[in-house]
Amino acid sequence: MKNKGSTLFKVTGILAIITGALMCVNFWAIFPLLLGVPLIWGGIEFLKYADLTDEQIVAKETPLIVWTVVFFVCSVYLGVLALIAWLQVKDTQLKNNGKSTEVTGNIRPENTQTETQQEPVQPEDRDVVLEKLTKLNKLKEDGLIGEEEYNSLKEDLLNKL
Repeated sequence: MKNKGSTLFKVTGILAIITGALMCVNFWAIFPLLLGVPLIWGGIEFLKYADLTDEQIVAKETPLIVWTVVFFVCSVYLGVLALIAWLQVKDTQLKNNGKSTEVTGNIRPENTQTETQQEPVQPEDRDVVLEKLTKLNKLKEDGLIGEEEYNSLKEDLLNKL
Protein backbone atom coordinates (compact mmCIF):
# COMPACT_ATOMS: atom_id res chain seq x y z
CA MET A 1 0.00 0.00 0.00
CA LYS A 2 1.36 3.38 -0.95
CA ASN A 3 2.02 6.05 1.63
CA LYS A 4 -0.43 8.79 2.63
CA GLY A 5 1.67 11.52 0.99
CA SER A 6 2.14 9.60 -2.27
CA THR A 7 0.42 12.19 -4.45
CA LEU A 8 2.35 15.06 -2.91
CA PHE A 9 5.63 13.17 -3.29
CA LYS A 10 4.87 12.69 -7.01
CA VAL A 11 3.81 16.31 -7.52
CA THR A 12 6.87 17.59 -5.64
CA GLY A 13 9.17 15.26 -7.57
CA ILE A 14 7.78 16.29 -10.95
CA LEU A 15 7.84 20.01 -10.09
CA ALA A 16 11.41 19.69 -8.77
CA ILE A 17 12.57 18.01 -11.99
CA ILE A 18 10.85 20.65 -14.14
CA THR A 19 12.19 23.53 -12.03
CA GLY A 20 15.68 22.03 -12.02
CA ALA A 21 15.62 21.53 -15.78
CA LEU A 22 14.50 25.12 -16.32
CA MET A 23 17.32 26.35 -14.10
CA CYS A 24 19.84 24.26 -16.05
CA VAL A 25 18.71 25.70 -19.41
CA ASN A 26 20.78 28.81 -18.77
CA PHE A 27 24.18 27.29 -19.64
CA TRP A 28 26.15 30.50 -19.15
CA ALA A 29 25.42 30.84 -15.47
CA ILE A 30 26.94 28.53 -12.87
CA PHE A 31 24.49 29.46 -10.09
CA PRO A 32 21.39 28.05 -11.85
CA LEU A 33 23.30 24.81 -12.48
CA LEU A 34 24.18 24.59 -8.79
CA LEU A 35 20.47 24.78 -7.96
CA GLY A 36 19.08 22.89 -10.94
CA VAL A 37 21.06 19.68 -10.62
CA PRO A 38 20.13 19.08 -6.94
CA LEU A 39 16.48 19.80 -7.77
CA ILE A 40 16.49 17.20 -10.55
CA TRP A 41 18.23 14.65 -8.32
CA GLY A 42 15.87 15.36 -5.41
CA GLY A 43 12.88 15.20 -7.74
CA ILE A 44 13.90 11.72 -8.86
CA GLU A 45 14.26 10.66 -5.20
CA PHE A 46 10.82 12.04 -4.38
CA LEU A 47 9.29 10.09 -7.25
CA LYS A 48 10.77 6.97 -5.63
CA TYR A 49 9.29 7.96 -2.24
CA ALA A 50 5.82 8.05 -3.82
CA ASP A 51 5.89 4.26 -4.28
CA LEU A 52 7.03 3.42 -0.74
CA THR A 53 4.82 2.50 2.20
CA ASP A 54 4.47 4.73 5.26
CA GLU A 55 6.86 2.48 7.20
CA GLN A 56 9.50 2.67 4.48
CA ILE A 57 9.18 6.46 4.35
CA VAL A 58 9.68 6.68 8.12
CA ALA A 59 12.76 4.44 7.77
CA LYS A 60 14.16 6.91 5.21
CA GLU A 61 13.29 9.93 7.35
CA THR A 62 16.78 11.47 7.44
CA PRO A 63 17.32 11.62 3.65
CA LEU A 64 13.77 12.88 3.26
CA ILE A 65 14.43 15.75 5.67
CA VAL A 66 17.71 16.55 3.90
CA TRP A 67 15.94 16.72 0.52
CA THR A 68 13.23 18.90 2.05
CA VAL A 69 15.89 21.35 3.26
CA VAL A 70 17.55 21.30 -0.19
CA PHE A 71 14.17 22.07 -1.76
CA PHE A 72 13.65 24.96 0.68
CA VAL A 73 17.06 26.38 -0.22
CA CYS A 74 16.55 26.03 -3.96
CA SER A 75 12.85 26.81 -4.19
CA VAL A 76 10.56 27.61 -1.27
CA TYR A 77 7.37 26.22 -2.82
CA LEU A 78 9.04 22.82 -3.34
CA GLY A 79 10.24 22.83 0.26
CA VAL A 80 6.72 23.52 1.50
CA LEU A 81 5.26 20.70 -0.64
CA ALA A 82 7.96 18.28 0.55
CA LEU A 83 7.34 19.22 4.17
CA ILE A 84 3.57 18.73 3.85
CA ALA A 85 4.06 15.30 2.22
CA TRP A 86 6.43 14.20 4.98
CA LEU A 87 4.08 15.48 7.71
CA GLN A 88 1.18 13.53 6.21
CA VAL A 89 3.17 10.31 6.45
CA LYS A 90 4.40 11.14 9.95
CA ASP A 91 0.85 11.94 11.12
CA THR A 92 -0.44 8.66 9.72
CA GLN A 93 2.37 6.75 11.43
CA LEU A 94 1.57 8.36 14.78
CA LYS A 95 -2.13 7.55 14.41
CA ASN A 96 -1.51 3.92 13.38
CA ASN A 97 1.43 2.94 15.56
CA GLY A 98 0.86 4.77 18.79
CA LYS A 99 -1.82 5.84 21.14
CA SER A 100 -1.93 8.63 23.61
CA THR A 101 -2.53 7.86 27.25
CA GLU A 102 -4.71 10.18 29.26
CA VAL A 103 -2.54 10.00 32.39
CA THR A 104 0.91 10.79 30.96
CA GLY A 105 0.22 11.89 27.40
CA ASN A 106 3.06 9.67 26.20
CA ILE A 107 2.97 7.81 22.93
CA ARG A 108 3.58 4.09 23.21
CA PRO A 109 3.34 1.17 20.80
CA GLU A 110 0.06 -0.74 20.82
CA ASN A 111 1.67 -4.18 21.00
CA THR A 112 4.05 -3.77 23.90
CA GLN A 113 4.95 -7.08 25.49
CA THR A 114 7.63 -7.96 27.95
CA GLU A 115 9.74 -11.04 27.38
CA THR A 116 7.79 -12.93 30.05
CA GLN A 117 4.52 -12.28 28.18
CA GLN A 118 5.70 -13.66 24.83
CA GLU A 119 4.02 -16.82 23.66
CA PRO A 120 5.93 -19.73 22.10
CA VAL A 121 6.51 -19.34 18.37
CA GLN A 122 4.16 -21.44 16.27
CA PRO A 123 5.23 -22.97 12.92
CA GLU A 124 3.03 -20.51 11.01
CA ASP A 125 4.76 -17.66 12.86
CA ARG A 126 8.08 -18.96 11.56
CA ASP A 127 6.71 -18.70 8.02
CA VAL A 128 5.73 -15.07 8.67
CA VAL A 129 9.21 -14.28 10.02
CA LEU A 130 10.80 -16.00 7.00
CA GLU A 131 8.60 -13.95 4.67
CA LYS A 132 9.57 -10.74 6.49
CA LEU A 133 13.26 -11.69 6.23
CA THR A 134 12.84 -12.21 2.49
CA LYS A 135 11.20 -8.81 2.10
CA LEU A 136 13.87 -7.21 4.26
CA ASN A 137 16.61 -8.71 2.07
CA LYS A 138 14.86 -7.35 -1.04
CA LEU A 139 14.74 -3.87 0.52
CA LYS A 140 18.50 -4.07 1.14
CA GLU A 141 19.20 -5.31 -2.38
CA ASP A 142 17.06 -2.52 -3.86
CA GLY A 143 19.05 0.02 -1.85
CA LEU A 144 16.06 1.20 0.17
CA ILE A 145 17.76 0.42 3.48
CA GLY A 146 21.41 0.42 4.49
CA GLU A 147 23.54 -2.45 5.80
CA GLU A 148 23.32 -1.35 9.45
CA GLU A 149 19.55 -0.99 9.34
CA TYR A 150 19.24 -4.34 7.56
CA ASN A 151 21.35 -6.12 10.19
CA SER A 152 19.44 -4.51 13.05
CA LEU A 153 16.02 -5.41 11.61
CA LYS A 154 17.20 -8.92 10.74
CA GLU A 155 18.43 -9.46 14.28
CA ASP A 156 15.08 -8.27 15.66
CA LEU A 157 13.22 -10.72 13.43
CA LEU A 158 15.51 -13.61 14.32
CA ASN A 159 15.09 -12.87 18.03
CA LYS A 160 11.37 -13.51 17.62
CA LEU A 161 12.03 -17.17 16.76
